Amino acid sequence: MDANEPESLVEIDGHELYGREGQRYLAEPELVAAANAALYLEMPLLLTGEPGCGKTHFAWAAAWGLHRTQAPDAMYQLEHAPQPLLCQVRSDSRARDLLYSYDAVRRFGDAQHGGDAGKIRAADARQYIELGGLGRALMDTTRKVVLIDEIDKAPRDLPNDLLHELDVGDFEIPEIPSSLPDDVMRHLPATVESHGIALVRQLRRPVMRDAHPLRRVPKPLVIITSNVERQLPDAFLRRCVFFHIEFPDRTRLTAILLDHLRGSVTRLNRSGGSATGNELRIVAQRFLQTAAPQLGHASTQAFAQRSTPASEPEISRAFVEALLDLFLRLRELALTKRPATAELIAWGKALLAGQAAPTHALAVIRAAQAMAEAKAPPDSATLFSALPQVGCLIKLREDWERLRPRAASSPLILA
Repeated sequence: MDANEPESLVEIDGHELYGREGQRYLAEPELVAAANAALYLEMPLLLTGEPGCGKTHFAWAAAWGLHRTQAPDAMYQLEHAPQPLLCQVRSDSRARDLLYSYDAVRRFGDAQHGGDAGKIRAADARQYIELGGLGRALMDTTRKVVLIDEIDKAPRDLPNDLLHELDVGDFEIPEIPSSLPDDVMRHLPATVESHGIALVRQLRRPVMRDAHPLRRVPKPLVIITSNVERQLPDAFLRRCVFFHIEFPDRTRLTAILLDHLRGSVTRLNRSGGSATGNELRIVAQRFLQTAAPQLGHASTQAFAQRSTPASEPEISRAFVEALLDLFLRLRELALTKRPATAELIAWGKALLAGQAAPTHALAVIRAAQAMAEAKAPPDSATLFSALPQVGCLIKLREDWERLRPRAASSPLILA
């Protein structure tokens, strides 16, 4: 191993990763490989993919994965899990906002209305500066994960304005003067810190004191997400490792659903004692026995691939499979905004919430069975408008109008 870069060879293990809410994050091996390339090259990881595909949550997964490289025996606990440092991007964000914030209004107030103590304080710009997520991570002695979420929301100049900081890892705070008169300096503290980091005009990445020869601490893993609402500058793209998160296949969707709905479907399985529960069990059995052989109307084979483990109780198996059948059919329709993984998870959670869960599960399984048994694609307005909690999937008025029943039958056109 090259003595100059042992820390650069740190790698994230793709197993046992966890997202923001503590659920397992099932990362594709190629995504983990891209993150490890970004770690090794000390370059940002640029993630794209349709909204709701898990781009943002990967920052939490990477933070835990990076922590595991430093503490291999650590057990995941949500309340103590490492967090990525967040950089919130808005339409008026500047590159400086990701590095630090400067409260000029408070400084002016201290100088004008703070008396002698306020005037002394106002002489020291360091008192009004707080490091942002990217600035803190660049100056930290431990390698961190930074999330710059939805960078395409920002003004076009912001990515190019970050090129030096992302390349070198050092940055300047011009509000801090290079020097002050001696009579002023006597009244100011020798050190002012933000998040444990001493503030000076020129901030440089810390040195690894135990390394021989001395070298800088590796740059943080900067994860940048984009919904590709506009093209990012070429100079910025050249400095990134890129990965596009594809929509999951049915097997992966099943695993994601079971991870997120495990407790809720367990309660659903225990509902068999009631009249509705008994009916649910009968309908679930019939669906599992008869729906799969008759699925043939879809344009893909996805509906015919039963993917829940055989060990799953039949009610939860039928519910998850029916949920996926309907969701994947909905994605085939010519909607302006197709629902993504996040909408699927939200829909499943909403259906299983409260005392109406067995009734909701019945409606979903029956709708999926009717769709499977139809010789031709059913009228989508009739099929989907009657589903419970469909507002978790449909987010635009024009799509909602398309799914509402009409006086005349007018099924949606397949995309």
